[in-house]
Amino acid sequence: MIWDFEIYGFQNLSGSISISRKSNQEIIINPSLIRLIKKEYIPLFKKLKIDENKNQKNLKNIIKSLLKIFGINNSFPEFTNSLYDQFDENSPKFNNSHETRLINNGVFGLYANSKESLISDYVKLEQTNLTCHFDFPKDNNETLFTGVALDHSQQRVIRSINQKKNIVINGPPGTGKSKTLTASIVYLLSKGYSCLVVCEKKTAMDVLYENMESLNLQDFCIPISEVRKDRRKVVNKARNIIENINSESKLFKSESEEKNRFSKREKDIVKQKIEKVNEIVNLINKTKKRLNKDLLGTKKTYSDLVVYVRNNRYKELSDILKLNSKFYNFTFNEHEYLKNLFDLYTKEFEETFNPFKSLYTILNPKIFEKNENEFNKLIRSLYHEYHEKLNNLKNKLDLSLIGKSNFAFKYMNYSEAKDEEIGAIQNEYRFYLNKIKNYNLFHKSIENKINAVDLRQKIILLNSYLKEIFEFKNDFNNLKTFHLLYTQKNENEQYLIKKLGFEANFKTDFFEWYYSHILSDNFIDNFDFNGFDKGYHDIELDVNHVNSFIVKKTVKKLIDNRIKGISKFKRYSKITIEQFFAKKSTSKRKKYPLFKISNHNSGIFKSFFPVCMTNPGSCASLFPMEKGYFDYVIFDESSQLKIEDTFTSLLRGKKAIVSGDIHQLPPMDYFNENLKSSETFKNINDNNSKSLLDFAISQDYNSQYLDIHYRSKHPDLINFSNAAFYNSRLIPKPPLKKYKPIEFFSIKGRFINQVNTDEANSIVNYIETKIRKTQSLGIATFSLKQRDKVLNELELRSKSSHSFYRKLESLKRNGFFVKNIENIQGEEREIIIIGTTYGLDNKDRFKELLGPINTKKRGHKLLNVLITRAIEKKIVFSSIPENIFSNFKPLIEKNGNRGKSILYAYLYYAKAISDNQTEKISEVLDIVSQKKYHNKYKRELNSKSLKLFSTYFVNNLSNIIGEKIICENYFKVGGYEYEIALKKRNSVKLLIDINGKVAYNSYEDYIFDMDRCHIAKKSNYNYYRLWLSNFYNNLEYETNKIIKLLNKEA
Repeated sequence: MIWDFEIYGFQNLSGSISISRKSNQEIIINPSLIRLIKKEYIPLFKKLKIDENKNQKNLKNIIKSLLKIFGINNSFPEFTNSLYDQFDENSPKFNNSHETRLINNGVFGLYANSKESLISDYVKLEQTNLTCHFDFPKDNNETLFTGVALDHSQQRVIRSINQKKNIVINGPPGTGKSKTLTASIVYLLSKGYSCLVVCEKKTAMDVLYENMESLNLQDFCIPISEVRKDRRKVVNKARNIIENINSESKLFKSESEEKNRFSKREKDIVKQKIEKVNEIVNLINKTKKRLNKDLLGTKKTYSDLVVYVRNNRYKELSDILKLNSKFYNFTFNEHEYLKNLFDLYTKEFEETFNPFKSLYTILNPKIFEKNENEFNKLIRSLYHEYHEKLNNLKNKLDLSLIGKSNFAFKYMNYSEAKDEEIGAIQNEYRFYLNKIKNYNLFHKSIENKINAVDLRQKIILLNSYLKEIFEFKNDFNNLKTFHLLYTQKNENEQYLIKKLGFEANFKTDFFEWYYSHILSDNFIDNFDFNGFDKGYHDIELDVNHVNSFIVKKTVKKLIDNRIKGISKFKRYSKITIEQFFAKKSTSKRKKYPLFKISNHNSGIFKSFFPVCMTNPGSCASLFPMEKGYFDYVIFDESSQLKIEDTFTSLLRGKKAIVSGDIHQLPPMDYFNENLKSSETFKNINDNNSKSLLDFAISQDYNSQYLDIHYRSKHPDLINFSNAAFYNSRLIPKPPLKKYKPIEFFSIKGRFINQVNTDEANSIVNYIETKIRKTQSLGIATFSLKQRDKVLNELELRSKSSHSFYRKLESLKRNGFFVKNIENIQGEEREIIIIGTTYGLDNKDRFKELLGPINTKKRGHKLLNVLITRAIEKKIVFSSIPENIFSNFKPLIEKNGNRGKSILYAYLYYAKAISDNQTEKISEVLDIVSQKKYHNKYKRELNSKSLKLFSTYFVNNLSNIIGEKIICENYFKVGGYEYEIALKKRNSVKLLIDINGKVAYNSYEDYIFDMDRCHIAKKSNYNYYRLWLSNFYNNLEYETNKIIKLLNKEA
């Protein structure tokens, strides 16, 4: 028989315990004994009952029944009346009379909760066909609103629930797992779904229940840790529900429940708000998609084009460059072709030969029908024949014009005048020109240019072109090669190539015009969702209103379900609901055990308590082994849950939410239960899953990652774990004040007889002199013996100092603990003191044993748990020599982030933080991160584009303000990264986001945008969300807004 006691330890007395027993705790027969009887003797054996009064007669009957089963049935000796007499320690174990008696003693031991109920589940899985439930109830909430304000990553979990997926919540320390699970529970309740919450640790269950209390939803939850002990709690709560329902003829008369009513008008208002929120979120998302839409393949988005163009000069450029959009289709292929065309000819013109700066526009295209020798021979002939004659003719003309009107000569036709001398010169010029024209040397445009001027200019131009051709005659082959390619281009391409040859900036101007046209075709209207001006797109108040209504509506629906449940119970049962939930047995009717209450076919238990929080063993005892008995089953701390312990709980849900962290400790195996007789268990065991979390991941559950780290009040407290274990994906909140979050003390204590006395004393001294009695404090040591040493030193100091005793008592009221590192998971305190325990021995040797943290499989997880417990500050006391832990880099390169390698890296990091050595901090984080960075929210602009845009933008601002503005890109506030930070007088004044973030879904991205705005403002920065469409449409307007913010105090 098993009789429950509760045993408590004293924190300041490591060897002292307190034993107590509650009067209502039952005595049970060992379930393993019952299972043995069923298996070996009587398969249909019924469980023996022990009456509440536990009298001698009842105990005797039970013992006789058991003796009979084991074949001891010849005669039943009478028990003495003095059943509980003190046992004589000096008497022999057996006497000759073999008198049957109960010995008044027992065995104290840690009794692990029986797994008989789990074994029974597996037997049912093997031997019977399960009843299955696949259909969900009617969905009462098809929206994504939960009634709880969540961050973007937590909201993704809600979206997955709405899609009815099996989910793994990857929740690193301090990322709000319990809040996410609470919101998930509320969301499931709002949909009208039942929910089973399975936690191995009662503390995890308590946190979730307290969260439900904060939302006034605790009445619909029931936590059950032990089936026998918690019956009274369940019954009392159920009776209260019944009494509240029966106390009024109409449910909503009482003031406490009146608040759960809502009018049609309120429902209509909320409906309108939901529609508005969805409309705004969809509009924002649509705008983001348009801003990030690939307009030219994957090369250029709308935002990329704005960064290139900067200012809207489309009409201006069209006129200046004489470009016509009808010749272009503005597609990706065309863009790539034009880009290659420009690149090819730009390189050719700049590095090899530019025909437009040679003779190409002078020569007649027919001349390229000649070969180089023919061309050279012709040019030499013409040049020698006419160059000097044209010079002489020009001089002769100049002499003949002496004393005559230059104006008349220039603008009047002298051929009609009777000036024989000038007429002769003109005839001679025409003779030379016709001779040269016969060789088709000049381009038609050159002939036209010559014809358009007076006689003197005609002679000069003709001679100068002749001379130029002669001087550049060696370019003929290059010109001919170019001509062959050029003439294969269409007219528009020839125009572009020609402009490229003549105008240095044509390529830049052309693509600005080209991109401007695309931007014009994809026009995006101005957008007022900027985080500064309150506008149409700011819907936070609407979201809060909707969330409040969701909770209110959920409560109303759950109360209605209870009333329906009672009505259904009356149809299924011949007894009253009060008799069913009887607190005690009577002479006429025995009370129902809890497992019968929870199994009743009317479903009254789930009607009263749609959320049940329990552990795997109790779950197996409470609820029928039916697939999908609950709509959802939720597991917390699943990295510490064994799959064999939770598989049957998993089956009881239609869908599952598994929450945990693969970088925290796996299940502890104190008692290696042997379930190999179960074929089902063998199949599960073959899966090689260590924990439920491993199993869920291996089954491809939909993985959701929690991104925002809330616990640590300073990023330096989490940055090491973030880099070493989480690929830098966590986003820590910025500090609210400047302080040193990690202190490192090198103690140089000796590790002798498995303890480090100096380190223990240093920890106690620090508590006495530095810790405030109002703070919450935890101490972690690397071994149990060192933990005991610290506890003993605390006790000794308490005895010698009354003020220290009072401080310690105050700290205990705030949750003070001293634990070894294997037992610290799940704890969090404002201050965590870490003692690394190990050091040099009395022979000055450091053996590097380091205990469990030096194991490859679990060591890094122990360290991760250890260094993520602090809320405000960590204090590290270490006796590990600095020359040892400073040599972490080659160990990391060899072993990775495992064992002593990562421990030494952390000690190096902690000391660098303590000493404010920025370069060393960056060095160690780079090494442990192994250059693995995860950022789901991609940078909208690459660093080069952002720098170019920022330079242009800041120069423009500086010119307008008349004061130098400094820009910093990718400015970090905690773990939040902002594209642009503007500094004025060396002080950051304004943080700018470009467009807003796009990574997941519209509502989640909206939440993240709002969060970024709040973080900037809480950190005393002004904030602006710059939409590049606004910038392009109205540069002046956006610039003035930003100038206003730069001049505004945050």
